[in-house]
Amino acid sequence: MNLILLGAPGAGKGTLASYLIEKMGVPSISTGNILREAIKNNTPLGQSAKEYMDAGKLVPDQLVIDLLKERIAKRDCKSGFILDGFPRTIPQAEALDEIAKIDCALALEVPNEVIEKRMTGRRVCLRCGATYHVEANPPRVADVCDICGDKLVIRSDDQADVVRHRLETYHEQTEPLKGYYDAQGKLKSIDGTKGYAIVEGSEPYEVEFEYKGGEISRMICSCFCSYNCKHEFAAMLQLKETLEMIEKHYAAQYDETGYFAAVNKGTLFAFAIDGKEAGSFTL
Repeated sequence: MNLILLGAPGAGKGTLASYLIEKMGVPSISTGNILREAIKNNTPLGQSAKEYMDAGKLVPDQLVIDLLKERIAKRDCKSGFILDGFPRTIPQAEALDEIAKIDCALALEVPNEVIEKRMTGRRVCLRCGATYHVEANPPRVADVCDICGDKLVIRSDDQADVVRHRLETYHEQTEPLKGYYDAQGKLKSIDGTKGYAIVEGSEPYEVEFEYKGGEISRMICSCFCSYNCKHEFAAMLQLKETLEMIEKHYAAQYDETGYFAAVNKGTLFAFAIDGKEAGSFTL
């Protein structure tokens, strides 16, 4: 699955990316990292990017897309990838669609006031790199690092006025991407103020969907959760891989109910074959 993470600065995309890397077994790709790697390796694209950066200019979107195209062609992206921090604008998203098929755009929804509280409450130790939060993870002694005893500081990016400016920029330039991906039926939103898990608990849920021409759509969960529930998201993560697996490795076994079934990692998947290509499975 090819996944994009959307959300304001401080919404928790990095934490979610780490969680998904472990669960999905695919790499998380940062355009900043691939730029630095290309420059370090002195590749032709890296040389071009360095010229812009040395001149104090933004690297053009097309150059970033070319670098991204090289990165996702690598072997570790064969089963999918997670994009964190790109695209940031609709033109970038349109250019991305030319080089990759995005399966899901996952938006972390967190109110501005919560983000401001998160970011302005952070404190860091410049000597050892330890990070604290005045409420969530305070040091034993206020403004003093537990590890090395040095004074804790507020990063410039965590100053209240800087945080507000970054949020304004996000809402103006990047938030419209939610509408872009929603129009494609690929947007899933989750409440970033709460904990999350791909699958929580043991109670079964039926997730209904339509599968037409290789596209998954019209997902409805029987739990009737609001806010694009976690079960729908879990379905998105598993469906594509499972459908491809069935097509490659299973001979369909039809029964009188008009379904064929396959077992993958202990989960029963049943798909309708009545011509509508609709189906469901227990998650």
